[in-house]
Amino acid sequence: MPGMSGIDAAAEILKEFPKVPILLLTLYVTAQLSQEARNVGIRGTLSKMAMDPLVGNIERVLRGEEFYASTS
Repeated sequence: MPGMSGIDAAAEILKEFPKVPILLLTLYVTAQLSQEARNVGIRGTLSKMAMDPLVGNIERVLRGEEFYASTS
């Protein structure tokens, strides 16, 4: 993403709309990335390599649950 990372974009969105549920999709999930996501208020992380659980995890985030994918 040119100009800013997904974490940075989410942080800006959450400043304006703190209750919006955000799910971060990334090519590689790491423990550090998941912690950074959690710190800014992102409700979940998911690897683009594991798209099968996408719909279920979107539903989880919309219910207010949090989840952070295992590191790849």
